[in-house]
Amino acid sequence: MIGLDGTVALVAGVGPGLGTSTATALARAGASLVVAARSQASVDSAVDAVSRAGASATGVLADLTRPEERQRLMSVLEERGRLDVLVYNASSTGRNVDIADADLNDWRHLAEVNLWSPIALAQSALPLLRKSDRASVVMVSAMTTRMVSTRGRGGYAITKAALNQAVKTMAFEFGEDNIRVNGVVPGWMETPTIREWRDDPDKRAHLEKAVSQIPLGGIPHPDDVAGTIVFLASQLSASVTGELVDSNGGQYMRG
Repeated sequence: MIGLDGTVALVAGVGPGLGTSTATALARAGASLVVAARSQASVDSAVDAVSRAGASATGVLADLTRPEERQRLMSVLEERGRLDVLVYNASSTGRNVDIADADLNDWRHLAEVNLWSPIALAQSALPLLRKSDRASVVMVSAMTTRMVSTRGRGGYAITKAALNQAVKTMAFEFGEDNIRVNGVVPGWMETPTIREWRDDPDKRAHLEKAVSQIPLGGIPHPDDVAGTIVFLASQLSASVTGELVDSNGGQYMRG
């Protein structure tokens, strides 16, 4: 039993890839959705995808780095009267630049999106999560926190690594309220950008090398990673908290 029937789930940071796939997968598992993004097109697309999956969704336009917009999102959930699942998928990769040349003001923006906003959103959601008998928080991290394989991704990797530690800290502290907190760590995913790379000879070679390092033989689809998120959100993982679950086709395996 997945255990999401009758629940309300928030997916913060919906877009054409993992965010929308996650919202749709949660809907198919029985949850009612609230989806948020800073792009109206992303919000509308996610609401439409959830509707086509046979469920309802409320879309909220919100820049989650802004306290007043996080509070507006919370007001929508308070009208629902409950929140059982919180998925934070918003992220910013920033420019590819080595530490020696980095503008740390740019990195502060990365920290706002990748670290402070998910913590602040979880903090704001606590009163509603405490009322749930099956509350689950899932933060979306990145494989750059597992392996350093590309130059210039320091700001993204460092802020996501800090989010990994925040997952463990929240799991430890929220556990007394029976709120589970976990992270999912995707690797390469099948996205429009990947499809564009296949049409570029230079990038295609880089892509083929990456695929050759994936034991399952292909780049995971966002729907596959969304399935991992549904597992962590559901009662199937009722005793799992403080974990960072890799979902990358075996490209990276922890020892």
